[in-house]
Amino acid sequence: MLKIAMQIANMTEEQCTAENIQSIVMRCGYYQSMAGEERGFELGMFDCEGNLLVLTENDFHRNLKEKVFFPGDPNYNNLLWQEIGRIKKELVELFDSFIDDNVPFSKLEAICKEISPKVVFYAPGANEWDPQMGMTFDNRTLRNFVLSQEIIWPFFRYEGEQFKRVGRCPECGTYFFADNIRKMFCSASCKGHNFYRTKKEKEQDMAESVAETTRKALSKMNEKYKK
Repeated sequence: MLKIAMQIANMTEEQCTAENIQSIVMRCGYYQSMAGEERGFELGMFDCEGNLLVLTENDFHRNLKEKVFFPGDPNYNNLLWQEIGRIKKELVELFDSFIDDNVPFSKLEAICKEISPKVVFYAPGANEWDPQMGMTFDNRTLRNFVLSQEIIWPFFRYEGEQFKRVGRCPECGTYFFADNIRKMFCSASCKGHNFYRTKKEKEQDMAESVAETTRKALSKMNEKYKK
């Protein structure tokens, strides 16, 4: 769950490269082809301004003349980060709402009006109250695909409570999907670092408290002897 969304939510500007974005969408099975030409988002993606940001250059893209940017172009990385950063901001806002145990209904309603997923088949299941349903996701843009497949689809399947498992690591700030709802950290490493860091902070606070108490006691003694 949240295969693409979680990776984008945790992405930094330094990590936002054509190679990394291509790797993410390919691993998650986001492919599209048309008339024998590979034209899916493993090769290019459109941003909100209508620019085509090519991830892997091929003959099809070389023949396009307007609003096409290749990884070697001067402004390419900036444009790519603007688009991925925009998607990241939207996902982070949703994740933070889930972490606060809040379902942002108005936001989800707005997303549903923007995207266009379609139910492609509906058939009886073993339980008549649980029919089989299939849905195609809105793959016009990477944003629409991620939101329709990984955010709206679980709610459509009455699986929205799974979002209660979205967490943010208090040690490193990474968003993660917890196997156990009680899980607080993204990894055992962060859990260990947090334990030793908080232990050290408590020891330091204790030492400072003892030092302050001692200083006050000595100050009172000095005042007493001066009298």
